[in-house]
Amino acid sequence: MAISIYDSRSLTAAVNKIKPPNTQIFDIFNVQKEVHATDIIDWETISEESRVAQFVSREATEPKGIKRPTRTVNTIRIPRTWEAMTFTAQKLKDYTELGNIYGASQQEIDAAINNRVLSDLDSLQNRAIRRRVQMFAETLDTGKVVIAQDDYEATIESGMVTDTLANGGHIVDLSGSIDWASTTANIDQQIYQIKQAFTKRGKSVRVCILGASAAVSFLANEKVRKVLDNNNIQAGRLNINSAQESTLIPLGTFYGVQFYEYSEMYKNDSGVIVPMINDKRAIFADNTAEFKMHVAPVHRIENGKVVSYQSEFYLDSIEKKKQILTWELEQKSLPQIKDPDSIISAKVVA
Repeated sequence: MAISIYDSRSLTAAVNKIKPPNTQIFDIFNVQKEVHATDIIDWETISEESRVAQFVSREATEPKGIKRPTRTVNTIRIPRTWEAMTFTAQKLKDYTELGNIYGASQQEIDAAINNRVLSDLDSLQNRAIRRRVQMFAETLDTGKVVIAQDDYEATIESGMVTDTLANGGHIVDLSGSIDWASTTANIDQQIYQIKQAFTKRGKSVRVCILGASAAVSFLANEKVRKVLDNNNIQAGRLNINSAQESTLIPLGTFYGVQFYEYSEMYKNDSGVIVPMINDKRAIFADNTAEFKMHVAPVHRIENGKVVSYQSEFYLDSIEKKKQILTWELEQKSLPQIKDPDSIISAKVVA
């Protein structure tokens, strides 16, 4: 049976079943989806010092008090995307005629129409998913999501602060002391300092996501290449056994940290194509911490009542003037780093 291009419920069901595009960065951080009943949520971040249990004497009559984790709660409205794809009457006629070209039986005709419909739905869904990826990458990189469009502006902070490593900073500039662009830079010393900073925060750095320039400098470093070669990693060489379409490429393990190069690009609100993560940055992370993708319902007015749809994506099919059909895809989502101390975003190339 062919998917009805005029029925919102049929299209919504279809778009929610489409396999999403490459979201490897979500997989590495094990980003968990959390569905809410409203688009206004309490945004909680947690910070906890690295401490061990305290001893007491045999004669003690009271337990030692401990400092509870610091919890900060802010009220946040989950951002919304709402985009439309428009079809003329002639385009819709092409849909039905397409089936007649590729199939003789009704089953073959329906299959041909469905493939065309799913291709267009995929385009709409892909844009929404990539926006989620972009927001998550921006949060890892800068500690916040900044929306700066002509009709909508907002800044959503994650709780990450800009400071030095010694002062507990999450967004740091290390390029002034050791510039990774130098092939003889003591990258190993800097990574050791970062690992120590994580330890003091009660965390363990496990992965590092490198921007393009940082990755080039990392692989060109003499000490790094020696360690990777010892680990039998073909640093900087094409691996014909890996999926080359991936935007998150494993570079190898260095001092217990798994390094990746992240090369995904997008067109920003100014129309300029830019990397999703600054190419001069290294994002060190304890990816066993909690990372969320908050999803909110979509609201519609039907028969004089407000109806809320909990679907991750909601697609309306709207006829206009008997000449145009519009598919309108709406979704609300926001990524969150639950514990800011699980991330250190470092500028490593000057």
